[in-house]
Amino acid sequence: MSKEELFSLWESNNDSEFPAARSKNSPLDPFYPITDYFVKLQDGLPIAAIGYGKKGEFTTRGGAFVIEPERGNNHYQQLDRHFERNTSGPYITGISSTVIPNEEWAKSFEKRGWSVTPTDKELGKYANDNTIKAFKEYYDDHPRGAKWAVKGLPLAKWFVVLRR
Repeated sequence: MSKEELFSLWESNNDSEFPAARSKNSPLDPFYPITDYFVKLQDGLPIAAIGYGKKGEFTTRGGAFVIEPERGNNHYQQLDRHFERNTSGPYITGISSTVIPNEEWAKSFEKRGWSVTPTDKELGKYANDNTIKAFKEYYDDHPRGAKWAVKGLPLAKWFVVLRR
């Protein structure tokens, strides 16, 4: 569903603020668009979602949430699998949570095959990509320890592992 449809559905059924961390007119929007969401509904109401968009050759991923009473019920994991089955990479995401410590959150992405804060050497020809540069600039010295990650790129570190 589109971002606007999700926001409208949320606002018509909730007195609380939309649970995704990104504010309207966020400084992330120009380089990290989230335009659509995969949404899990319960009784017609959104209980969990993962957002996505396109920037250059990347599928951006972000704006995920699970409402508090539903946390721990595998909704995020189900949506994450659905996201990967129904979109194509390469992928890029910001890793920031108000629920889980960012270091722990980043490790969960690594376990699922994401390369968190890859080096220019690992990125190879992608190191100079404008989207990569924007993510690096925003996240590399983030005041709250947020990170960024990619998935689906032929990173140089895999070639080093294979040579050994």
